[in-house]
Amino acid sequence: MLSAAETEAVIPGNGRRWLGGVHSTDDGKGEPPIAAPTIADGARRFGATIHQDCAARSLDIANGSVAGVVTEKGLIRTKSVLCAGGAWTSWPEIAPASIPRPSGSRASSTAAR
Repeated sequence: MLSAAETEAVIPGNGRRWLGGVHSTDDGKGEPPIAAPTIADGARRFGATIHQDCAARSLDIANGSVAGVVTEKGLIRTKSVLCAGGAWTSWPEIAPASIPRPSGSRASSTAAR
């Protein structure tokens, strides 16, 4: 638990007056409209391409490894794929059984590098 002064020290200059707060260095929170573009910008700096509004239909597999993603707009050649669509995905239908699944969830939107 933080006092008003301690909260101001953790979140300085935001124009609000705090009664107090809770601060945990182990917990995190992100606002999707801010976090998603920031993560995408960081991924692009490392060579990723982001494909939005483009359904992934299947993975192109060569010699047991991902070689590309077949999308509604054509083939995207890649060695790495990140599926991040949550509950709206068709990951089990897209990926062959030999490709690892995300634990406890389903995944979809494709970012390829």
